[in-house]
Formats: sequence, structure tokens, C-alpha cells
Amino acid sequence: MAYRLSIIFLFSYFVGFSQDSAKVFGLLQQSAEALKKSDVKSSLQLAHQALSFSNSNSYSKGLANVYNQLGVIFESQSKYDSANYYLIKSLDIAQSATLKNELAVAHNLLGLVLWHQSQYKEALPHHAMSLDLFKETGNQKGLADTYAKTGNVFYDLSDFPKSLDNFLQALKTYGNVKDSAGIADVCNYIGKVYNRLNEKESAKKYLFKALSLHQKFQNNRGIAVSYNGLGNVFMDNHDLIKALKFFEKSKDFHAIGGDQIGISIAHINIGTIYDMMSVLSDDSLKIIALNINYKSNNAIRKSILDSAAYYFQGSIIINSKVGNQFGLIYGYNGIGDVYVKEHQYKLAIPQFQNAYSISRSLKATSEQYESAKRLANCYEMIDNKDSAYFYLKTYTHLKEEVIGEERQRELFKKESQYEYDKQLQKQQLIKKVEAAIVAEKEKRQTIIIVSIAIVLLIVIYFAVVLNKRLKTTRSQKQLIEQQKFSLEQKNKEIIDSITYAKRIQDAMLTSVSYLQEEIKKLNAENFIVFKPKDIVSGDFYWFHVDGKTLYYVTADSTGHGVPGGFMSMLGINLLSEIVIERKIKDPGTILNLLRDEIVRSLKTDEGYSMDGMDAVFCKIDTEKQTLEYASANNSIYLIRQGELSEFKSQKMPVGYMEAAVPFHTSQIELQKNDVIYTFTDGFADQFGGAKGKKFKYSQLKQMLISISSQSLKNQQHMLNQSFEEWKGNLEQVDDVCVIGFKL
Repeated sequence: MAYRLSIIFLFSYFVGFSQDSAKVFGLLQQSAEALKKSDVKSSLQLAHQALSFSNSNSYSKGLANVYNQLGVIFESQSKYDSANYYLIKSLDIAQSATLKNELAVAHNLLGLVLWHQSQYKEALPHHAMSLDLFKETGNQKGLADTYAKTGNVFYDLSDFPKSLDNFLQALKTYGNVKDSAGIADVCNYIGKVYNRLNEKESAKKYLFKALSLHQKFQNNRGIAVSYNGLGNVFMDNHDLIKALKFFEKSKDFHAIGGDQIGISIAHINIGTIYDMMSVLSDDSLKIIALNINYKSNNAIRKSILDSAAYYFQGSIIINSKVGNQFGLIYGYNGIGDVYVKEHQYKLAIPQFQNAYSISRSLKATSEQYESAKRLANCYEMIDNKDSAYFYLKTYTHLKEEVIGEERQRELFKKESQYEYDKQLQKQQLIKKVEAAIVAEKEKRQTIIIVSIAIVLLIVIYFAVVLNKRLKTTRSQKQLIEQQKFSLEQKNKEIIDSITYAKRIQDAMLTSVSYLQEEIKKLNAENFIVFKPKDIVSGDFYWFHVDGKTLYYVTADSTGHGVPGGFMSMLGINLLSEIVIERKIKDPGTILNLLRDEIVRSLKTDEGYSMDGMDAVFCKIDTEKQTLEYASANNSIYLIRQGELSEFKSQKMPVGYMEAAVPFHTSQIELQKNDVIYTFTDGFADQFGGAKGKKFKYSQLKQMLISISSQSLKNQQHMLNQSFEEWKGNLEQVDDVCVIGFKL
């Protein structure tokens, strides 16, 4: 759950106390301890006592520290305007009184408040100023804490190299002052970065290290945070049972430490796990029931949803009590999601409205966007068109803001990555030069030793000749190495960019695990043979399940490799918008809208682009046993009781074409055990065999007939094997995509 928590023990930054400051320090320390226990009222009272004492004694240092503590209190309650007000007051006093340590703390906390408000680029200058001031004062603890906060900012900017660099600096600095608690906290952060990089083993290594340190010092809150991090790792891996156990341990240790907000986070995470479990298949739920000692007489799925609602409601009660507005958003949205799954839309709407109102007051754009989206869907389900339109309009507007922020974040990531890479190359170059100098010195020493044993005149003569030859060789070698290095770097950049594009394309393609779960619910089978010619593919597939109806596409974009990959990602995005968001259900209409959007997207001032795609769109109603389809240039094969029927396509692409006509929808009545095959032209066009000829559609038909009685898993294996055997040592000529579906 993307939920942030930061309680800062302000007194850890105090240095050089006089006797006059002892009372202020004592009151602020008590205030911080009260806040740690979520006793906000007592924390505020103690801070105001310290404020009154500092005012009456005109004690500037005390005032700066008190205002910083008030900033911390309001920041912990998500009251960012109030926090900002007090931190600015601290900043003014610290600047006028030249209190560098207090000024550093104020800047650090202002950066934290901006981070909470997702103003990441604005937060960085404050943390940079804090770093400079802490370096001047020699406050190593403050320096380490600022490195950690800076790492969190870069983490949310998705700039993981700089995030990791700052966390490692924090780790080193905490190590210098032998602060084991700080080391443990940073290990949690580093584990979080590795989890986002999908390096799960490294993530678990650091999180378990953090857990071990916190257990050693009996730091209950630290133990809870480590368990929470491990829960997130296993949740991202869809190991929901292990994730649940770690989140429950996190809740228990937060309870021991009296950390109410920590308990609320655990409630939200546990509720999320139960919510994820509720959509699993019946067989999966039975396995889960055995592992979590489920003993209720109620239906498993209903009980799972009740558990999700229980924990979301628990988080609302806690966050209402401690005044944590940001946490309330996730609790209300969570309960609303449970009601939606139970088709109780009228009960879900007040929950989503609560989340929407709070996120709007906090200016939390992403959270407001998610709540508006949920409200639009609910109002549509109860046929309240006016409210549905209002929230859909709001959601669309917020979506543009969120996408804009993500684009800015991506641009910033690329800029910072470029600077990071440039510094890394510079360091590597310096190391190479130093190594070359050392090697050269050793070589000259050898020459000198040998020369002493030979006649002086001969040594001088050969030394001069050798020196000239070495200079020439070195010059030539340096030129060759520079050219080689340049070519290697360019090649690496190209491959890295294409590989990154593949990760994006893989993320956009329908998940195989999700598809298997959904197809199993339909009591059907399917397979996908997907073989990109290059790293990224112009061929693509897209699936969506709505109740008992399956929608899917088999498509071949213009070209392959990077150009085809861009076309495939455009197609996937447009299909999701047309079918899922706009709820268009007719295959012919869907291909017509897809064609219109592609033509519009690719049109330039120079005219229409001829790029597009060949595609088959299928809609299978498993209850009525009907197949509705629309086809552009690619046919459909149906095999029934060993006989193949071919359903021809309309001979035009999903793209610009002179005199194009609308795509129309055709319908086929299906029977049990019918097998439907859709495909692109890559399989049939592959050269190979003994004579190096094309495989051809006639041979593909015969092969599909011969394997149609096999299970679809075996068919997938046999198609893969036949393709590789036919291709042999020849190059793959095109992307390949074959999809089979069986009722």
C-alpha cells in the first residue's frame, strides 16, 4: 500500500545544550515520546509549554526547535499547511539568529512535507540545503537522516540509481557513528528499492538484515516496519499467504509498541490481501483456507470479503482517532471495493465519496483520481447518469494531471540517469588512466633494470628507439580503444533502450497467470504461442473477461522490432480504452473505432500514414456458446470433430486505406470441444525444412487438424517444437502469434 509514515525524533538533532535550554529540551523530548505513542493531544500541550517558556525568555534557539517540533506534529497528522506554517517560522528565526543546526532541521522537514504532497522536485533543494548545513555543523546523525530522506524522494521519482546511492550514503554515515537503529532503518529502505527493481532476493536479504538488527535491540516499531516490507515483497510476487503472515506480524509488533498509525497501515495491507484473495478461483481459495486455518461455516469467498471489510474498517477507526487524514482515504476506498465486489453499489458510493472528499482537501491528486474513477463506475451501475457523467468528467481531468506528473517524473528520471551514467563513466575513465600510468611505470622500471646490465651506449640507443615505438603503438592502441569503447557504448544504449521497451510491452500484454485464472473460471482452455522476431514484437494479443464473455484479439502490426512494438503498444492501449472504459461490445464496431483512432493518431501534416495492423477480434459467450468476430486480413480456423472450417476475413487492414468500408460482425454457433485458432502470418511465412521453403497455410491447416484432439497444453508444445524444427538454423523472418481456444 502506497502509504507513508514518518515520526521524527527531533531531539536527536540537538547539540550543545546550555542550562537555559534544559527545560525546553526536556519538554520537547516528552512531546516527541508522546507523538511516538500517537498521543497527539499531549504532544501538542508539551510543545506549547516549551513555546511559552521560550517566548517568555526570548530564547531564539528554543523557539526554532519548538516550531520544528510543531511542524513534525502536524506533518504526522497530514495537516501539511499547518506544518509548513510552523516550519517557515522556524526557518526565519534560525536564519536571523544564525542557528545552522535548527536551520538544517527546518529545511529537512520542509522537504519531508513537500514529499508527502508529491512535490518531489521542490523537496530536493531543501534536502540539499540541509545536507550542506549538517556538513558544516558536523552533525552526522542529521546528515544520515537527510541522505535517507533524499533517497526516498528519488525513489518516488523512480530514479532508483540515485535513490540507492543516497541510501548507501546514509548507511555509511550511520555506520560511522555506530547507529545500529539507523542502519536497520536504511536496510529497510534499500530492500524497498530492490523490490521495485524486481530483484526480490536482494530485497529480502536487506529486509531480513534490518529485521535481525531490530530484533537484536528489541525495537518493536522497527521489527514491524521490516515485516511490512517483507509483506510487500511477497504480495508483489502474488504469494498472498506469506504476505498475509508478514503483515499480521507487522500489526502485532506495532501494537506492542503502541504505534497506532503503524497498526492502521497493517490493517490496510491485510485488508488488501484479503481483497486480492477474494477474486481467486474456488480451488485456490480452498488451498488458502487450509493455510490460514479457516473454520467458519460461511462460504469461503464471502468470509474472505468480510475479513477485508473488517480490517479496512479497523484502519478507519484508528486513523479517525489519531486524525490521520491520508490513511482514511485507503480505508474508505478499501471498504468501497468490498461492496463493489458484492454488487452493493449504493453502499459503496458513500465510502468512495468520503475518500474523494479527503483526497481533494489534501490535494492528493492520484488518490482523488482513483476515488473519482470508482464513483463514476458505481453511479453507472445504478443508472445514475448525471452523477456518473460528473465523476467521469472529473476522473478524465485528473487523469490528465496524473499522466502529466508521470511524464514529468519519467523525464526527470532520464535526466538524472544521464548525469549518473556520465559520472560513472568519468570514474571508470579515471581508474583506467590510473591503471595505465601504474602499468607504464612498472614497464619503465623493468627497462631501466635490464639496461644497467648492458653496455651504456647500447642501452641508450635501444631506449630511444623503444620509446619512439611505444609512443606510436600507444597512440594507435588508444585510438582503437576509443573507437571500440564508443561503438560498445552506442550498442549498449540501443540494446538497453530496446530491452526497456520490451519490459513496457510485456507489462502491457495480458498477464498469462491472470489469463489462466480467468479462462479456468469460464470452464475453458487456451494456449498462446508468442515468438517475437526481435526483442520487441509487432505481433500482440489482448484479452478481457467480462462475466461469462471473453474478448480477445490476435494482431499483426506493420513491421516488427521497435516500429512494430510501438504500433502494438498503441493498439493495446486503444483496445483497453474502447472495450473496458467505453464499454463497446460489438467486434465490428470495435475494429471500426480502433481503425479511426489509429488513422487519427498517425496522421501528419504530410498526409495519412499507411501503417496499421491485421487483426482478428473475437467475442465468445461461453453461456450461449456463440462466437462473434470481425476480421481484418486474417482468417479464423474452427476445428469440429476433426474437420477444419475456415472463416475468411475482410480484405482490408485496421489502418488507412482508400475506399475502406466498415468492418462487420459475423456469428458462429459453437459446440462443446470446438477448437478456435487465430494467428498472424509469421508461422506460415517462416522459411525452413529440407529445401528452405515457406511453411505455408496449407501445411499449418494439416498440422492443426492432426493435433486438434490433443490437450491445448500439448498443442502449444507441438506447435513450438514444429516451428523450431522447421526453422532450423535459418533466421526467423517475422513475429509469430498463434492462439487456441477450446470450450
